[in-house]
Amino acid sequence: MDKKLVVFGLDGGTYTIINPLMDEGCIPFIKSVCEQGIKAVSRSVFPPVTAPNWFALASGLNPGKTGAYDFFWYREDYKAIPVSSNKIKGRCFWDTMGKKGIKSVLFNYPLLYPAYKINGEMVCGIGGIKDERLTYPKSLLDELNQQTGGYDIQIPYMEQRYEDRPELFFKDLRRLWDKKKKAIRYLYDKQWNLFFAVISITDFIQHYSWKYIDETHPQYVENPDAREQFNAIWGDIDDFLSHLVDESTNVLFISDHGFGAHTHAFYTNVWLKNQGYLKGKKSASNMLKKTGKRILDKTGIKSNQLKQKIKKKSGPIDVVDKINTRESKAFSPVHGTGHGAIYVNEKLVGVDKLIAEMKEYGLKENINLEFYKTKELYEGGFVNEMPQILFSVNNFESTVHSSRLNGAVYEINPQKNHSGSHRMEGIFMAKGPDIKNKKIKQISILDITPTILDYFNIKPVNKLDGKRLDIWK
Repeated sequence: MDKKLVVFGLDGGTYTIINPLMDEGCIPFIKSVCEQGIKAVSRSVFPPVTAPNWFALASGLNPGKTGAYDFFWYREDYKAIPVSSNKIKGRCFWDTMGKKGIKSVLFNYPLLYPAYKINGEMVCGIGGIKDERLTYPKSLLDELNQQTGGYDIQIPYMEQRYEDRPELFFKDLRRLWDKKKKAIRYLYDKQWNLFFAVISITDFIQHYSWKYIDETHPQYVENPDAREQFNAIWGDIDDFLSHLVDESTNVLFISDHGFGAHTHAFYTNVWLKNQGYLKGKKSASNMLKKTGKRILDKTGIKSNQLKQKIKKKSGPIDVVDKINTRESKAFSPVHGTGHGAIYVNEKLVGVDKLIAEMKEYGLKENINLEFYKTKELYEGGFVNEMPQILFSVNNFESTVHSSRLNGAVYEINPQKNHSGSHRMEGIFMAKGPDIKNKKIKQISILDITPTILDYFNIKPVNKLDGKRLDIWK
């Protein structure tokens, strides 16, 4: 097949950033795509989180059918298990295309770990571990290491060393981006019909830098150099992509979600406990005080040494280890912080009653709580395994946490390195010789799979939740 299509995933891409950058002349290539092709808002599936949306894009299926509504899924004891490629392996558009002899190169695609066999090459993005399972074929990782001087997946921007040190953050971000560029150039020269590269630094830079670029942010910090660096990174992305493709290339741009200010934090399990819905277990510290002295006396091990040994053996504590899930009426498991999630014991309390009480609390405290019942939000075989309630706080300006059972329910954002958060409104742009120049107001991220399959003249094997976009000439 002679047809070729390039897709660039701008993780967290938002017109809130892109429009001003176009006006300032920072991203002329992206501006030309918008003016000469198609520019539309891409509506995310709820919640606007990495895992459900990149999976929805890849499959054309809602989270009720992929099983990925978050970074995690849950065992019967409600322990969190990270989402992996096993959730959608064999159900993605590149899998369908591969059976028809169409070759794909996938770079930095989130949560495709472990990489699996396709007709082409695959490199997992965030959610992956730098080992032989990061790529298909396995030998590809060695090639990337050789090309980049040591391939890296991401930058740990939440680490304390980056607090109030934007100069260090941008230095390390540029180092990461330089490696990503080398990897993209190398893979672009391979044989393919579909080239799909996800650029994740756009997400990292917006999470970290929003307080430096948004003068309306409550935690705004005036730092001209940080703002200049922010614009320069976006400019470099634009320049790199403009030289990678030419006028004969059909190009799509898509993001998994949008972005905005992160101003507050909401703690679901604190509220549930305060209202009598959640019952905690006896804390490990209290049990240690009652029984640990005898152990310490016999072993001669110091208390802090024992704690470290226990932590090393047991691993990090899941929040459900602190909760009596059998006797609690409701509780929130480990989940991504872009939204709230609540399991409800419907034998003890009704879902509607709980939502009504939380709404009343929100009205009283001037907190905008928007609720969704998973059975109404999604459809598919995984719905019954999910928390019955999902919700957002202040249109996602507030993150939502399940990690603690005590303290404040609602507070000013305590995370210095996380001043930006996700939104439902992402981006879709398209330009090329086979692409119409037309106005489209909004699409769904679920529409990408049927639209790509349509370009390659392939009918979906099963019914998809998205629809084919009328963008091809």
